[in-house]
Parts: sequence; structure tokens; C-alpha cells
Amino acid sequence: MKARIENIIERLEREKSYYRRCLKKVGSCRQPPYKPPSFCRQPLSLLLLRIEI
Repeated sequence: MKARIENIIERLEREKSYYRRCLKKVGSCRQPPYKPPSFCRQPLSLLLLRIEI
């Protein structure tokens, strides 16, 4: 179980940096003209779903 949690944390760190790089390319989510494409939002939301399970 501990190894599984460490694995999840490691993946979250990787996807967090991926998400940041993705946002740098498309601009900030908070600025009205920019909406990140779905591939920017998906990784973290999928991971959070897995953590809840």
C-alpha cells in the first residue's frame, strides 16, 4: 500500500510539471482569452479521480 501511495505521489509530481509546461504554451487559464485545451486539464483531474478511489 505504501509503495502504491508513493507511486501516486510520484505520478502527480510528473503530471504537475507536465500541466505547468502545457499551460505555459497556451497561456494562463485565468485570463479570459485563453482556455487550455482538454489535454491540459485531463491529466491532473484523472489522477485526482484515481486518488479518491
